[in-house]
Formats: sequence, structure tokens, C-alpha cells
Amino acid sequence: VVTLSVHALFLGLASGMTNSRVGETVLLSMFGEGNVVLLKSASTGKNLRIMNGSEVNGNGGEGKKAQFIVHVRGPGKVALQSSFNQGQWLAIFQGCTIGTGCGGPHCELYVREIDTSHVVLESVMHPGQRVGILPNGCVKPPENTYLGLHAQFTPSVLSYGFKQCTTQTTPPAAYQDPPPPYNYPPPPSQGTTYPPSTYPPSTYPPSTY
Repeated sequence: VVTLSVHALFLGLASGMTNSRVGETVLLSMFGEGNVVLLKSASTGKNLRIMNGSEVNGNGGEGKKAQFIVHVRGPGKVALQSSFNQGQWLAIFQGCTIGTGCGGPHCELYVREIDTSHVVLESVMHPGQRVGILPNGCVKPPENTYLGLHAQFTPSVLSYGFKQCTTQTTPPAAYQDPPPPYNYPPPPSQGTTYPPSTYPPSTYPPSTY
């Protein structure tokens, strides 16, 4: 599986590959609607993944269990759905990081940028609780996860979920040019004769000026 690094994504921004908005950083633009991403733990050097049950760990490779489909829930706010089992979502629930969320409020995460390579994932429902991975790959209690290496992930994009924009070069079939504002009569052809005037002669007395 070929992933796109931050550098490659930067080149992609210049060529219109991503759906980033004006003022959005390269890192945050990776979390576009429908994108499939990997999240490499700074603690293990491996990817976050959801196993067959509810277990979440940081020992993943690049297979389906480590792939997440991004669903944007607001500015800087996402929910992450398992690509392997699309009925499973990453969630912080009752003080634990689990993989059996159903896409509801407990699955909503703020994406906080730490530097140009790392983000942290913080619960919207439980501010201050974050997804964390210990050096052995096990999840760390969210309430004890701050902004250090245990909380940091480097995202990379496997595929983009948006449709490329196309430039329309011809008007739609229903389009019609608007009519001109005035319809001037054509100029008379050369040699045209006009009938004599039918107005009566003037009855005003001659001017005395």
C-alpha cells in the first residue's frame, strides 16, 4: 500500500488533489470527508488500529484494520470509521478508548495540530481526554493522555473521498444568450424615398427677433 507523506501531500495541494480550504494547514487537510487515513503513533512507530473486537492498539501495519474513513463533523472535528469493519468506530467512552463506537457523539474527536507532523485526537464529549498509545502498543487511559508522544499521531492519506472539480468549457444545454436591450430598425437602404409629410403648415407668425 502506498501512502502519501506530508511532503507528497504538499505537492498535491499545489495541483488540486485535496479538498483543503483557504487557510487550512497541509496536516489538517488530510482529514477531508471520505479520506482513508493511517495514523502512525509517535510512541510505537506503528499505526493505530481496531481489532476484531473492541480492542484498539498502536501495533498496526497498513492493512484494513489500521485504515480509518474520515467523517467530518464540523470545523476541526471528525469521526473515524474502521475500513475493515465499517460498523466499528473509534470512540472514547467511560474513560476508555474503544473500537466499538457506533458513530455517535462519543466518536467525535477534535483534531489538534501539535506541529507540522503530528496531531492529537481529543474527545468532543469529554474535553481533555485523548487517544493515547503506550510504547508497548496498548491504549493509554484517555484522562491520563496529555500532549506528549503517547498522544501524538502522524496522519497519511491512502485515498481521497472527494470528486475532482472539472472546468466547464461549454454552457449547459438550457442556457440561452439574453436578448439585446433594444431592437433597433435596420438603416434605410440607399435610394429610399419617403412620402411627403402630412403635417399642416405652420401657423405661427413670422419671428420679429
